[in-house]
Amino acid sequence: MSYRRGVEDLVKVLVMTCSSRLWRVLGGVPMLILIGCGNGVSPGSRQNASPLSTAEAEATPDLETDLRTLYNCESGATIWASYPNQDTAIVEYQGETLQLTRAVSGSGARYVNPQWVWWTKGTGAGASGTLARHRGEEQPEDPLERCAEGAKESRQPPVPRGAETLASRSLDSRLINPVESVGPITRGTSEQDLIDWFGVENVTSVQLEVGEGQRVSGTRLFAGRLDELEIEWKGDRRSPKRMTIRTPGSSWRTHSGLKIRDSLEDVTLTNGRPFNLTGLGWDYPGRTLGWNGGTLPPELQLEFRATQQIPAQQMLMGEGPYSSSHPSFQNMGLVIETIYIRWD
Repeated sequence: MSYRRGVEDLVKVLVMTCSSRLWRVLGGVPMLILIGCGNGVSPGSRQNASPLSTAEAEATPDLETDLRTLYNCESGATIWASYPNQDTAIVEYQGETLQLTRAVSGSGARYVNPQWVWWTKGTGAGASGTLARHRGEEQPEDPLERCAEGAKESRQPPVPRGAETLASRSLDSRLINPVESVGPITRGTSEQDLIDWFGVENVTSVQLEVGEGQRVSGTRLFAGRLDELEIEWKGDRRSPKRMTIRTPGSSWRTHSGLKIRDSLEDVTLTNGRPFNLTGLGWDYPGRTLGWNGGTLPPELQLEFRATQQIPAQQMLMGEGPYSSSHPSFQNMGLVIETIYIRWD
């Protein structure tokens, strides 16, 4: 009995001083196999990472992967955000899901990726969130949305932007994300992929007009139908270079809702500010030349046509650039005639 009591006393001491242990019972006698004694912190734990300052810790949103937080923005837009861990924010905005990583900030919690910045200050009701374009660490950020925290709801964390596979993208999709996809088509899609997906009868090799009387070899998907899509290729038809949509009534539309026959005003509202256009009366009439730091990406290019006549002397001609806010454009009833997605 004294032997057993002595072993048990020793075990109690070791339990109090060691953080990792394994018990086994052999022959009715408790035996202790000591795996390791130390501070109890695993190599991958937060202790080995840079600790957050008190201010950062207080500003860090709740880390609850099964909840997302609504932010109501001054523009009328809404943003949903969730925080699966201390260093990651997943932000849902205008149909896109953005994954951002925690970065250094003077105050609040700041998350970035190459295109976006999400910056929150405070926690709970009344906390703020700002979404901005990321222009590099040396450049001032351009706030796009200023928002206040609202309700929370239960949900599974969304799939990060760009993480979807073909299995999760519908071949019937006509949604355009100008940066990375046109329906199921991505930057890595080949002409053979289109044949495999849609059948050879829906994929036609043609010569495409590209302006100034020039033609290039390309592909028409759904030729002669409302959802016709023209594709120019890089190299040996293994990667799209430019895609063109021009059929009225087409189902194709951008993730922000723009489609053929939308007005100049619709585009300006979506972009959040005026943008630049070429003039009319030449080979590239009414074509966008840049979005002036608005919300629309450079991969998206539009071409407009006039639906109303104005005196010739008031018409803007030639290369430009001209602001979309110019009175001449405003009086011409410009609508989208062609949508280009440029990955060149």
